Amino acid sequence: MKKPLFILAAISLLSLSTFSAPPANANEDLMKLLLKTQNLSEQQATLALHAAMSVKLFGETIQADKARAQTYMLGLIQSDNMDVDYMIRSYRDWQTQVDSKVENMLNSLAALHSQLDPEQRQQLFETLQKLAQQ
Repeated sequence: MKKPLFILAAISLLSLSTFSAPPANANEDLMKLLLKTQNLSEQQATLALHAAMSVKLFGETIQADKARAQTYMLGLIQSDNMDVDYMIRSYRDWQTQVDSKVENMLNSLAALHSQLDPEQRQQLFETLQKLAQQ
């Protein structure tokens, strides 16, 4: 039962590393090539690409927000006062956006998972595992 979760995690990690650097078209093309090696139907490949793109969007959001948070914190150190209420509202707004992206990502991964048979999941898992080791 834990293996499907591990497969979803592996897809997520591969997608984050595959899509972590520009240009986006090259990364999408690379993912399409990878998917062609997996004996997926057109619908399954579309779901896999959608899942990978949702993971990419989540990763990009976290990376961009991390940089903004560091800049913001450095600014706080230099400021004369801190508006805690504003900081809490900003945090909650950010968390709502992240929650939405996580939900989209998980729904995309679940949609893909539901369309793969055990052999396809295993083949995809093995491919992603090999790529992660390189």
